[in-house]
Amino acid sequence: MGLTRFFRRSHWDAERAAEIEAYIDIETDDNIARRMPAKEAQRKIGNVTRVREKIYHMNSIAFLETCGRDAIYGLSMLRKNPGFTTVAVVSLALGIGANTAIFSLVDTLLIRSLPAPHPEETDLSVPG
Repeated sequence: MGLTRFFRRSHWDAERAAEIEAYIDIETDDNIARRMPAKEAQRKIGNVTRVREKIYHMNSIAFLETCGRDAIYGLSMLRKNPGFTTVAVVSLALGIGANTAIFSLVDTLLIRSLPAPHPEETDLSVPG
């Protein structure tokens, strides 16, 4: 099952619906075998749609579904406003580029420089 159940709701919903229908058929046959009238035997199961929704909510994360909808909406809005999209992409590119350049400078000057004149020649063995 894995993560695909979060992105392929219609597939899993159809599969669960088939399972529920099979269960209803089995239960109805059992109830009829117990001499219960056919209409009452089917009503005893309950609301099928509510059962399907409960199964879906038990097997999904609403947050992922909401994020997916938000991402699709955001992309459609970016597609409708090409000027804003261009400004946003250029701003992100400049921000990421500036951040990378500053980090590279800090890394070169502060992090990688060691106080030893020849650090590769330093003997770090413990006397013993």
